[in-house]
Amino acid sequence: MFSNMIPFAFSQKDRERALKMTTRTTLIEIWRDGGLTGLFTGVGPRVGRAGPSVGIVVSFYEVVKHALHRRQKTSS
Repeated sequence: MFSNMIPFAFSQKDRERALKMTTRTTLIEIWRDGGLTGLFTGVGPRVGRAGPSVGIVVSFYEVVKHALHRRQKTSS
């Protein structure tokens, strides 16, 4: 099932190794190969993508909260 997700450029040995890696071993390998910079590579784009999403969710929450509050006020 997961073997389809691993790129074809890997050998069979690399595929088996990748499937057996845990989060801990992955983090250790990234730290060894790239240090602190390696661990945080891609954080900027991720935050840039999540920011607008969070803004939309919070805005929607505030609009619904305001509408429900007004509705409750008029019905009492």
